[in-house]
Amino acid sequence: MFIEPEHRENTLKSVYYDKETPKLFINDDGELQMEIEGIILSTNEDEELVENLTLELLYVEKENKWLVNEYSCINRFDDLPSENAMDSYIVTKY
Repeated sequence: MFIEPEHRENTLKSVYYDKETPKLFINDDGELQMEIEGIILSTNEDEELVENLTLELLYVEKENKWLVNEYSCINRFDDLPSENAMDSYIVTKY
């Protein structure tokens, strides 16, 4: 089940994509699909938020690119991964 994230315009700080979790599969409609998990950092009223992020992407063959199909952000109850575990993430800063 995917939960629509709350609107947080101009609050995104960085996104950590887990390099170990991308899953490729063919969905029920015969389309190539990928799921990626990660962590998203943002701010809300001067408070830093850490949330789990799940992206579902579809491959569009005629455009030769991946497009986001669905996504979700769910609150985390733990901190960011340790520095040792961060080697398994790709970090995108905004």
